[in-house]
Amino acid sequence: MNRYMKKSLEVKYPVITAYPRHAYNLAIIGTMENSSPWIFSNYLQLRCHTKSLHDKFIYADWFEFDSYNPMLDDNPLLYYQIIYRDLILKYRENIVDFTIEWINEGYYFCTHLNELHVPNTRAYQFRDFPHSNLIFGYDKDQSNFDIAYFDKDGKLAFGKIGFEDYSNAFHTLEVSQDYLKYNYLVKPRDIFEFKYDIKMNLQSFKDYINGSRPVDLHYDRYRMFGMDVKEFDFGMDVYANLITYTTYLETSDIVYDIRPFHILFEHKSCLKNHLLYMKKLNLLENYELLENMMGEVEDKTKKLRNLFLKIAFFHLQTEITDLKGIEKIRERLINLKDVEVAFFESLIEQLSKSVRV
Repeated sequence: MNRYMKKSLEVKYPVITAYPRHAYNLAIIGTMENSSPWIFSNYLQLRCHTKSLHDKFIYADWFEFDSYNPMLDDNPLLYYQIIYRDLILKYRENIVDFTIEWINEGYYFCTHLNELHVPNTRAYQFRDFPHSNLIFGYDKDQSNFDIAYFDKDGKLAFGKIGFEDYSNAFHTLEVSQDYLKYNYLVKPRDIFEFKYDIKMNLQSFKDYINGSRPVDLHYDRYRMFGMDVKEFDFGMDVYANLITYTTYLETSDIVYDIRPFHILFEHKSCLKNHLLYMKKLNLLENYELLENMMGEVEDKTKKLRNLFLKIAFFHLQTEITDLKGIEKIRERLINLKDVEVAFFESLIEQLSKSVRV
């Protein structure tokens, strides 16, 4: 097959999918050998924007990525080129040819599209809706691109989009916010080195369990985004925000948002994989104990997420607030925090012994 008729860059379904900036980057990084040290060293901490609760929504995410950036462009594993939408439109009228040319050079293309024209999304043929998507391949014979997107159920999916739909989705996008101007060309580095630092990660675990802001230098970077670090809670303190969130739900004074609970679940899934990685490095003297404790934490978090989804769907269908269900969520959050604290105390104890050795 002539490579200029068909080409598809490799992707792998990621363990973290709650937001595009994590899903798309990890879909690429997951295909690279020796990427685990970077992933596990960076996906440790959680944060919650406390001010968002007063604005009648809740925002929780991993620390410390810029929430307006759909790509993690300070990632040492990948090359990034940021191209303004205006430049593309000025010099290349045909977005299809532009995208194909860069895929031929080995670049993934992350761009914002109007999902009115993106098949299998919630907005398809229904309403204008801007959202980031990842293009990673094409087939000229079939006149379509390979695309990573979020489907009708809000889940990350890999699929196809026709050239015509893609062109319409790009050109009909209304740039209502500055971040919609940015497009990203992304390519894995041929050579990179990122070593797993057990001392650094041990400190990160301690920071997480204490809900602390460990190094002022890191948190000062929020100033670049016009954010006040005092408006954020970190680590275990995220639970307090989720509990407060449930009190707003009782009065129907805030939107139902599954994402914080899904972030919480994916955090535990990532921790489980991290735990296995530490076992392979011979850093744990009693892996089986930690594995069982983590299994309980992950199971409780999954059930919590599913319960919230059930309550949110019930409210959507009936406009009735399930007060008993919300109270159950609050009780489970309190219990889950206690179980997770016990896990981290045991993990920190074992890792501290490895560091001393």
